[in-house]
Parts: sequence; C-alpha cells; structure tokens
Amino acid sequence: HTDIDECQNGSSNCLDASMNGYCANTNGSFTCLCASGYSGDGVVSCTDINECAVGTANCFNNSAGCTNTAGSFHCTCPQGYTGDGVNCQNIDECSTLSPCLDANADCIDSDGGFHCRCKAGFTGDGLTCKDVNECNSGLATCTAPSECRDTEGSFECVCPPGSTCNPVNECLTPTTCHANANCTDLASGYKCTCNPGFIGTGVTCFDIDECSPPASNDCHTKATCTNTPGSFNCTCINGYRGDGVSCTDINECSDKVANGCDPNSVCQNLPGTFSCSCPVGYTGNGTVYIDDCVVNFCVNGSTCVDGFNNYTCVCPPGFKGRHCETALDLCLVNSCGANAECINLNTSFVCKCVDGFANSSSGIYINECAASLDNCTATEDCTNIQGGFVCTCKQGFAGPNCTNINECASVPCNSSATCMDTVGSFTCSCFQGFTGDGFVCTDINECTVSPCDTRAACTNVAGSFLCDCKPGFTGDGFTCSDINECAANLDNCTATEDCTNIQGGFVCTCKQGFGGSNCTMQTELPPCHSAATCQDNVGSHTCTCNPGYTGDGVICTDINECLNNPCQVGSEKCINVPGSFQCNCATGFSKVGSTCVDINECAVSGMNNCHDNATCQNIQGSYTCTCKCGFSDFGSAPQGRDCVQNTNCIGINVVCHNNGECVNTPGGFNCTCKPGFTGATCQDDINECLPGQNPCSAQATCHNTNGSFTCTCNIGY
Repeated sequence: HTDIDECQNGSSNCLDASMNGYCANTNGSFTCLCASGYSGDGVVSCTDINECAVGTANCFNNSAGCTNTAGSFHCTCPQGYTGDGVNCQNIDECSTLSPCLDANADCIDSDGGFHCRCKAGFTGDGLTCKDVNECNSGLATCTAPSECRDTEGSFECVCPPGSTCNPVNECLTPTTCHANANCTDLASGYKCTCNPGFIGTGVTCFDIDECSPPASNDCHTKATCTNTPGSFNCTCINGYRGDGVSCTDINECSDKVANGCDPNSVCQNLPGTFSCSCPVGYTGNGTVYIDDCVVNFCVNGSTCVDGFNNYTCVCPPGFKGRHCETALDLCLVNSCGANAECINLNTSFVCKCVDGFANSSSGIYINECAASLDNCTATEDCTNIQGGFVCTCKQGFAGPNCTNINECASVPCNSSATCMDTVGSFTCSCFQGFTGDGFVCTDINECTVSPCDTRAACTNVAGSFLCDCKPGFTGDGFTCSDINECAANLDNCTATEDCTNIQGGFVCTCKQGFGGSNCTMQTELPPCHSAATCQDNVGSHTCTCNPGYTGDGVICTDINECLNNPCQVGSEKCINVPGSFQCNCATGFSKVGSTCVDINECAVSGMNNCHDNATCQNIQGSYTCTCKCGFSDFGSAPQGRDCVQNTNCIGINVVCHNNGECVNTPGGFNCTCKPGFTGATCQDDINECLPGQNPCSAQATCHNTNGSFTCTCNIGY
C-alpha cells in the first residue's frame, strides 16, 4: 500500500502559507499546523503569537525592550547595556573618562549604571567629597610627643623640633583599629584603614552591602547577590547555571521527563524555564507533578512553598535571601568594641557606650531621638544634643508635663463661630447661616437662592431666613397651598352671586338670570351652547352639555379624552376631535385589520439609515444601529450611522508609557505625557538636573529620578 500525500494532491483542508499555516503529511493521514510564531488549529485560523506578552521571547532581562512583529519579535538592549537585544553586556561607564566629577571620589560600576563613592579620608555623597580632618575629629592615632598634621585625604604624625620620638611599631601592640581594618605604622603613631569590602574611619568599619542599590557587584542579571562580611556571593537563579558572574540558560528539555514533562508531551525551552504541552491526539496539562520541597534548601526556620519546577522560601522576621540565609540583624556581623553595646536598627546600627565609657576616639555619638532611645512623651519634641537629648513641649502644649492648652478660653474665634479645643490646637467653625474661616464670619443671604415656596415671601435675618405665605395662601412658607375661600365660606359673595376660587383669592359673578352691578337685576336666561341639549321647563329652561363636552350648558368645552390614554399604549397615537377622539397608528407601526403592528425597518429597504458597517436591530416602533466588531462610531453622527475601522488609540500595539494619555487623531495618535517624561510615547525621563535646567539651589546637589528629581543641600548647609 502506498501512502497518499494529501498535502501534495490538495485534498487537505489546511491553511496555506499566505494564511500562516501549512500541511504536514503523516502515514495514512495529515496534520494541519501553524507556521513558527503563530498559534491555532491550522484549519480555521493561525494567529500571531505575542512572544513579548506571553514570555517566550528570549530578549535580555525578561523581555525588556521586546517589540512584537508578525510571526516573530525584536529585542533591544536597555539603557546602560550594549548588544543585539538577546545578548546584552553591561557598559562600564567607569572604564572611560570617569563620570564622577569630584577628584576625590571613586567610580563604582554596576549593572546598567554606576555610582560615585568618596575615597578613604573623604566624606560626602560621592558627587561632592570633602577632606576629613582626622586631627580635629579624634581619628588620628599619633603618640606623644609627636604632633598630628592633617593632609589631603589622610594625616601624618610629625615629631616637633627639640623632641625625641622613638620609632615604635604601634601596630604590634593593641591599637584602636577596628577588627576589619588594617594597621599601618607611621614614623610616630599609626594609621587605621578599613579592609576591602568595608567602609569607615578605620577605627569603626561598616560592611559594604554590595548587593543593595546602587549595587557594586559583578553578579549576572540572572543571578542572586548575597552579601557577606567584606564581600558577596553570586548564585545563578533557578533555570540558569554558572558561577553567578556568568549564567547561561539550562535547556530543561534535554531531559524533559526528569524535569516534570510527560513522556508524550512537547517540551519548549524558555529563558530560565520551560513549558510542557500535549501534542495533537493527547489531552492534559503536559506535566507530571513533582514536589520540589521534598529536597528542602530553606534554612533559619523558613517555610518551603512548592511551585511549578520551582520553590519559594518564606522567611521568618529577621532573615532574607533565596533560602533565607541572610540575617537582617547587622549587629551579628559588626563589632562595636569591648566597651560598647550594638543596637540593631534593621537597615543600620548604632554603638552605645556602656556606663563609664565615652566614644571619644571614633567621634560617634548616639542620636537617641532617631534610635527611639529617648523618654519624651507624645506631647513633647525630642532634640538630640551631644551626649544626650532634651524634651520640649510641642506647639499647643505647655507646663511641666506638657499638658494641652485650651486655646478656646481666650475666645480666639469670631462671635458668630464655635471654638472647639483639640489636642495641641483648636478649630473655629462659623455658625449655620454664616460663611468664613471661623475667625471672620459673614451672614449668608439665603433669600438669593429662593429657598421659599414661589407663593411665599423670603426675609433674610442674621444667620437664617423666614418664609411667610402670601395673602390667599396657607402653609409653613416652604410649602404654600391656595386657600379655597369659596369652600371655606371666607368669601363675601351675595345670594345672587356665584363664588369662583382663583389662585390667592376669589371672584364673585352673577348667577344665571341675574345681572347689574350688584347682581340684583333679573335678566333673560342665556341660550344653550351649540354643543348642549336644551330642556324646556316651566318659566325657564336648562342646558346640558352633550357627551364629550363639559360645562354648564351655556358654555361647553370639549373634553380631551387623550389625556387619559384610551388608545393602545406604544402602538397607537390618540388624536382628540370635537366631542370624541381617534386612535391612529404611532410612528413605526402600521394598521393590519383593526390592530397596529410594529414595522420592521431593518427588513424593509430604505426605511433605516444604518451604516454599511453597522448592524440594524429592530425594536418596538423604531430600530437601533450598532457598529460591527472592529468598527467604531466616528464624529458627531448618531450611533451606528458613521462606522470607521478601529485604529490609533484603540489598537493593541499603541502604548503610551509612564501613564501617558493616548489621544486619537485622524490617521494617528498622540501621547500626552505626565510631568517629568517626554518622547513620542512618553518613554524618556526628563533629566531636570542638566546644566541650565537645574532647579536646585546653588548650595544643593540635584539628583534626577524617574519622572522627577530631588535636591540635597551640600555639607555645611
């Protein structure tokens, strides 16, 4: 038997290359597949895979700088790196002309950037470094009778004329140098210098955390940095192998079963991880469950949480790191000396001398206020002084115990305001009916906004207003109703007059058969109305309005039956006619027999004005137009009357960075950037600290931040 190649004879139903699909012949059948970079069933559709969004792109640093393209993607290196976007190398800014402007600062390169650190013997923020006078600060270690002389970045011990200074190697005897410092013997005295990985005066040395920003380590971007006393360790993260300085991706698919994939699955290697999926003809999630916490690397009482081919260590308080191996108590790795106590402050520490000792050699004094070692109360401010602290009453408090001052006792508010004493202060609030800040209160004229009934008179008074119903009306002034003087017998009409109530009063009119100024003269009865029936009586006659009219028979007025909606609601429209009414079909309905039925405007050509790219939906008595999927209403036309294809800000590839606002324009779009950002898509931070733009004081240093900046006063200011 010979296999039929359905892909060659055209009998397959697979999408062709123009639709991003292809046919793969199999023994006795065929399989429809999508081209690389597309996903789908190969028969109905093959859709472009956004490798940047799903994380399958192999761009440097977890798809940063990744741009999706049709069937593929493009990578660009982030700022501070160079390369093709997949392989990016850190730019060593310090290898060229040093970017640190101060000659007494060292440039420390880090991944994607750098920072400046003052050299030993100098102090400052790295941008500006000033010489430390070791002689005045007590950091010099000259021995008598030699004298200390300060030099740039250091000091020297000089034997004065007429004195004899014996050359003794003080470094061989106990010195004040820190345990992590090196002692250098001088002609007269010695010098303490912190070992590499530590910073300080030499008498006190603090460990440099090379892992904390700005980082000063050479760990790979796919590695975890762990600080150690005087150094650091680099460990490649899960999914990568190497020495931590160089980390390469592990191809887990080389042994997919050992890494958790089912033997029948398709394994795809990804940066730092992999995925398992079932091929055509199989079902499932593609994996075999493996508990990664069976071999538990978590330490210091941390909890292991299993993940997909991974695990996470949940650290207890006081520890950090991939396996919770690093203690946050800096006193465990730093020494304060035999006569001092180390106090941990989480991110730093202070040394407190025990009773009977003062730290005069190192020049370090405890700021009891910053270290919360003071006993000031909540109503006192703590002020640090040399060797101690003082507590002073906060504003709004006074007395030996700093008790609250009742400011309201001195009546500071306006006479039309209420004073309320608060803890440490007070507030003034104008009475209801007044406006102001409580110190100045002005009466509100409520009558300007007409708060009363339209049939009442408003009178403004201090802090309020009065509403009085006008004559002929009754009520509280906010609601006034007409008094029916006729029904309440409050009129002065005579027996020959009829009383008629009107808004705010009444009128007297002569009864039928009477006339004259006082209605005392009998008159001939008026004839009946044309729409009335006349009934002859003895010596008189009565007039009765015909059906469909109302009145006294002499005057008959047509009744508008349409006010009571006698017709079919929705489908019929009522038309009043003299003495009766008619029910005609409403707009959007037509008469079929004796019933008004809805007209389907969507089914009858020319009866709707929906756009060609809109869907017409018939509703009772009318229709609606809705733009089809992929189209949107344009301009000021009614909904569904002018539909244009979705573009610009509605497109999935339009991104305004840094919270920029996308504004649609004809044939394009604009990004309106937030303050501190610029660029076509707001992708660039504005460096406010550039020359000519520096907003800081001349005695301050400007630090650019993402979207903003900060100003730090220079030392001495």
